[in-house]
Amino acid sequence: MNRLQKNTEQSKPSANAATEFQLIEQAYGEQLQQALETIDGISNVDVVVNVKETESKVYEKDRSIRQQTTDEADTEGGNRTLDEGTEEETLVLVQQGGSEEPLLIRVDKPDVTGVLVVANGVESMQRKEWVIEAVTRTLDVPAHRVSVMPKQLGKDE
Repeated sequence: MNRLQKNTEQSKPSANAATEFQLIEQAYGEQLQQALETIDGISNVDVVVNVKETESKVYEKDRSIRQQTTDEADTEGGNRTLDEGTEEETLVLVQQGGSEEPLLIRVDKPDVTGVLVVANGVESMQRKEWVIEAVTRTLDVPAHRVSVMPKQLGKDE
């Protein structure tokens, strides 16, 4: 069973955004739970995963950069140089059906900000290290953002 925790770094997310966070965190938590329970000596795993944001979509942009340099001389022998530049970005649109859509390059997974694992069997330092390694490599999260705790005696054993 996964326990979900809302991300508190966002200021008043919409109901839809909160649902997206919950779905992402739940999916990560379920995948980790299933994988961690296959480790020798680890059982009855609960996982809490916090993400920074929902997935982000990266669209193709057309960039136009213009640079102009002007050298001026005045009547008294002075010189000055003027540098002017402009940069413009526009989304690249593609025809899809009867409408134009922005060209999607990739969808980036959300960054994980923290993971809590509570399980039976992590009292052993070796097993605890295995759990931390599995979490850090699976979610690409630093070890200092992973907490592994033993289950309370008599709970769900």
